Amino acid sequence: MALVDWKGDGACAYVDSADFSGACIAPKTDTLADGTAVKWIITRMCANAGPVAAGNSCSRPKSASTTTSSERGALSSGGRITASVATPYYRVVVRTEGPRNTVSYTETIVHF
Repeated sequence: MALVDWKGDGACAYVDSADFSGACIAPKTDTLADGTAVKWIITRMCANAGPVAAGNSCSRPKSASTTTSSERGALSSGGRITASVATPYYRVVVRTEGPRNTVSYTETIVHF
């Protein structure tokens, strides 16, 4: 298991080290012109590291459409890709710290 070092102190200090033996991962970081600090991490939702193959169970959509719709929000009917071809889900977590010490977290799950 791994935790994210959102504070940038290299220690994941909010966890008691006696209870945690995993890794502390540093997120990617950017600072906007107004001083807003944006940090993010993207994780593939698989049981193990390495390629998506037999023995590495990954969360993925049951099926995916092969066609696109010409209008936003419209449904399309088209062929289907089998679950073995659908790509795994990825979790994107973003931490935004504003100039007035406000903090916001956003989490999104996507697949391509």
